[in-house]
Amino acid sequence: AERRAKAANEAKSQFLAILGHEVRAPLDGLASMALQLSDEPLSETQRNLAQTIGESSQMLRRLFDDMIDFSQMEARTLELKPGIFDPAELAKSVVRLMRHQAKARQLSLELDLVPGTPPAMIADPDRLRQILVNLLSNAIKFTETGGVILRVAPVPIAPAQTALRFSVSDTGAGLTPAMQARLFESFSPGKTH
Repeated sequence: AERRAKAANEAKSQFLAILGHEVRAPLDGLASMALQLSDEPLSETQRNLAQTIGESSQMLRRLFDDMIDFSQMEARTLELKPGIFDPAELAKSVVRLMRHQAKARQLSLELDLVPGTPPAMIADPDRLRQILVNLLSNAIKFTETGGVILRVAPVPIAPAQTALRFSVSDTGAGLTPAMQARLFESFSPGKTH
């Protein structure tokens, strides 16, 4: 029974990984076409429809990315791929990607690059981008008015070493005390107050 359960779990993880990889390309195509369509002369209704298609495909892409990560974590095959990257350029690209979503909700989206941010760091830029997109997406989703800020700040950790702190702040209502207590538990939907 234990062997069958383990085999079933491995099959599920493999299926999720294959499904996620197969779905990524068409979702990226939808998001790209929706963005291009938004730049065309459209009626307000058509523009809203194009934005909804783009946002929905981006949300589905993030869902599949998370699903692939989860299946890899279950199978203990998730690997980080560190490389040299420019943190300012990465942050700018994330803000550019999320600007349509913020604009659709009539919110401002700003990037605050603190002076002294190094021009090159070593990390897994794809994982970092994924985390920042998820954080900004949630901030935009739960902010009714005002805006969202992505801040990148250097943090000295040793005489010749610097880390980076990425933080997202918004003018949303925030989390209730009950939600804060469950913040690092398994996923459970909640509402802001």
